[in-house]
Amino acid sequence: MCNYRNYTDQECIKALTCKPAPAPEFVKYFFYEKSKSMLQHISKSLYGNDEYRDLVSEYYIYLENNNWYVLRQFKHKNDASLISYLSRCTFNYFVDAKEIRKHEQLLADSIEYIYEEVDHDKERMFHAISIAYTLLKEPHKKTIELLILKGMKSLDAADLLWKYTKHKDEDWRALPRKSVQDIIATKKQSACAALSAATFKILDELDKKETVFTN
Repeated sequence: MCNYRNYTDQECIKALTCKPAPAPEFVKYFFYEKSKSMLQHISKSLYGNDEYRDLVSEYYIYLENNNWYVLRQFKHKNDASLISYLSRCTFNYFVDAKEIRKHEQLLADSIEYIYEEVDHDKERMFHAISIAYTLLKEPHKKTIELLILKGMKSLDAADLLWKYTKHKDEDWRALPRKSVQDIIATKKQSACAALSAATFKILDELDKKETVFTN
């Protein structure tokens, strides 16, 4: 069996980002052994326990997102190790994720119909929605932030969201009030649909990762 402990940082990155998929044995080593101390620190700092295994699936999805973008951005600046670099990135990610979880119920309520379509317990689904929200593109994320998490009225949010609509070249203040409300409502529906689609994808990915880690 290959001794993964001897892998350099660049070899670890190559092993994770290889096509079509990283070797399951290396995945288990990297996420359960090499990243253990880092995830324990994050778990203790943010959640008051050292149940790092609860963070592994989410950590995997965070790194894998956008073709392993975070890993591909790693540079040996000031002789920093890969784990030191990932510690900063991942801690910031989980800080953001924890803040988002304060609004899990609001997010879930925005796509309530998903309850009937997903055979998952509510806690797992909320977890998936939280991850999905952090990965949304800026227009959808901003729309949900203002209209759902902050509960702003459509007219109050119009000035901030108008640039994301197809009517961005028009002066929204010159349009009838009802037209503006309808346009922003459509933007909200689109954002919720994007959140729903992303949630289904995350649930599917979580299921796959659980299979990799438990086999």
